Amino acid sequence: MLDGLAQLTLSLHTFVFAQTIGFSPGSETRFRLGYQYSADLLQADLLWNYREGLLRNPRLTVRAAVREPEVFINEVSAEFHFPESENPLTLEDDTQAFLRFLRFSGELEIFPAPLRPEDPPGLSLQGFVALERLSGNSGRFRVTLREFGPTISFMGREKTRLFYRIVWNAPESGGTNPREFFLPNLEGTILRPRFDLIIDRCCWAFRASLDTLKQEFRFSFALGGEAAEFLFNQNNIILPGGIKLPSPGGR
Repeated sequence: MLDGLAQLTLSLHTFVFAQTIGFSPGSETRFRLGYQYSADLLQADLLWNYREGLLRNPRLTVRAAVREPEVFINEVSAEFHFPESENPLTLEDDTQAFLRFLRFSGELEIFPAPLRPEDPPGLSLQGFVALERLSGNSGRFRVTLREFGPTISFMGREKTRLFYRIVWNAPESGGTNPREFFLPNLEGTILRPRFDLIIDRCCWAFRASLDTLKQEFRFSFALGGEAAEFLFNQNNIILPGGIKLPSPGGR
């Protein structure tokens, strides 16, 4: 194997060419042509391999981030596969062009959070969402959601703030009949979200949460550095201090 790297940096811009050349029979030679801006804010790589004189797995990967206060995107990344020529080493699926994955993680402020009671409600989107293409020639994508959903914010009198949030998680874990989700055939699929309501005032706060997947409801109060939480589910009622009571009809 022979590894090589050439790099050119101009202010915030960095250009890279790297290669790994294999000399043994059946070995693979890999190339990467990359561009990077400001350390981690934008990165694009064009990668391709050669094996036995044939082009293998040509692809473009892109990763971007935004660190502005109103748009905090931890990462947006994607990989696009270019078609390969038909040959005995190429899978049928790889002769096509397709999106291999698309991921988003962070927070996007669509409408700014209100600062005064007369301001309109704010709207933001946060969490993690990903589409991962399944292997084979199905053209289907597995959907992954982690604490993903919108938040609507309001400002009331005396600086009382209210937040209403809807959150989805997939694949579902726990709860009743956990499931995975796939695109494009989501017909008849019902995602079971969690609804959060938060009221925040100068010296106290209230939070209520209804989880339709776990089929439970909880609410809590915070006052002067102390908090008390109540939990209701199909089997139990849990009071502050961990006191557990059977719920009516619970097992």
